[in-house]
Amino acid sequence: MGDINWRFMDNGYGREYGLGTGDMETFLKHPLESLAREICQNSIDAQNKKGAVRVEFKRFEIVDVNKYPWHEGLKEEINRCYEYKKDSKKEGNALRLMKTIVEQPTLKCLRISDFNTTGLKGIENNKDDDTPYYNLAKGSGVSEKTGSEGGSKGIGKFASFVTSGINTVFYATKTVDNIDGYIGIANLRSRPIDNQEGLKTTGVGYFGSDQKNDPILGEVQLDDSFHRKAEEYGTDVYILGFKERKNWENTIIAKILESFMAAILYDYLQVNVDGVIVDKTTIQEIINNNDFSSGLGKRLYRDIKAQYELLSGGEGIYTKDFFVNENKISMFVKRHTSSNEKEATKQCVLIRYPYMKITYTSTSAYIPYSAVCVIHDGKLAQDLKLIENPQHTAWEIKRLDDDPDKKREIKNEDKELNNIITDYIKEVLNKSMSAKTDVEGAGEFLPAIDTGDELGGENNQNAQGTKFEISTPKINLPSKAKTLKINNNGKV
Repeated sequence: MGDINWRFMDNGYGREYGLGTGDMETFLKHPLESLAREICQNSIDAQNKKGAVRVEFKRFEIVDVNKYPWHEGLKEEINRCYEYKKDSKKEGNALRLMKTIVEQPTLKCLRISDFNTTGLKGIENNKDDDTPYYNLAKGSGVSEKTGSEGGSKGIGKFASFVTSGINTVFYATKTVDNIDGYIGIANLRSRPIDNQEGLKTTGVGYFGSDQKNDPILGEVQLDDSFHRKAEEYGTDVYILGFKERKNWENTIIAKILESFMAAILYDYLQVNVDGVIVDKTTIQEIINNNDFSSGLGKRLYRDIKAQYELLSGGEGIYTKDFFVNENKISMFVKRHTSSNEKEATKQCVLIRYPYMKITYTSTSAYIPYSAVCVIHDGKLAQDLKLIENPQHTAWEIKRLDDDPDKKREIKNEDKELNNIITDYIKEVLNKSMSAKTDVEGAGEFLPAIDTGDELGGENNQNAQGTKFEISTPKINLPSKAKTLKINNNGKV
């Protein structure tokens, strides 16, 4: 088995690293929201094609940390970092808090487990540098994901560390090859190494099986209430010292609904947040719950509700499929009346396969409306992924400045996509109850791709000159939902 212990690598007399590295800073503004997005995206990407991916968020406590072999070494390392920088105005308070947390006899934790996935393939042969395990445990800015998979930047893993009060996460897995294994990773800061003048650590440490920081084969023991059954494949992320905040469950549920509404309704994803089930059968009940809605901002709640209405075929929804370079896209549009115009988003949400919301286009249309554009699996989805930012919240064409041919190709695809969106929304709005309704401004869209220059065509005609014939789809009214009661702990 080797010598199981923490090992913090030296920096080779090179760079000193602080707590606020770029990878961590990316997700500090909205830590819980980032965690929800990144975890669900990674789980969907790892689906094993045997049903919807299930993701479980479960809070638990370790009541006696001293009985775990990883605790003493981690406490010692955090204390050494604290002693080195305790007088720092920038990091002193953060290190003091970490020291306090790790020295407590109990430790708040969050376990995030996925099911119906492949698990961390490659953990049994961790020296292969092109596997999910290797890229998760030892990669930064590298990813083996290709095609239209949700993630590709290789830094989403750091969303887990920013929700840990001690910057420490354990990864465990049962792979489809029936291999169990785990490893602990701490992202702390550099500190001097004893008797080595000028030599410091990188701040990154592994709780592994040997000097090579190999994973430990077998099951991890952290959450006593959880055990994977035979053939229950998937990955577990254990966040130690979880930064629990009030109504954290509702924050995660809201972000999942806002980001993965299509994935849930298309039965790609099911989520359990500390006992609250989020799937296509419970969404309406959750949305209608006063405790849930009152805790959200008006805009976020409106956007979640609009996505649900549009994608589930609520009253007055117009829908039509189009194609961009043989890539299917589905449009959903609702025109609002004066009685419900406050529910209008006045924007079109853009969802990219594997059915994650990326961004939206805005318009100054006089008639209130809401819209969604779903980009299914295919070339357009793959191309747009190339220009996404690390948070997967915007398309930025300047990321291809070094590849002018590809940049020009995606610009043309973007123009065609925006023309389709604009034309279809205008057609739906023109079918107003009153022929006198002024729709001036309906086509004044902002480009979906952040360009800072010429992206987004000026004319409002479809790139192929298509004339759209709009038919009203059959409406399936959702049944009246029961009131869902969620207490302060997020329990139903």
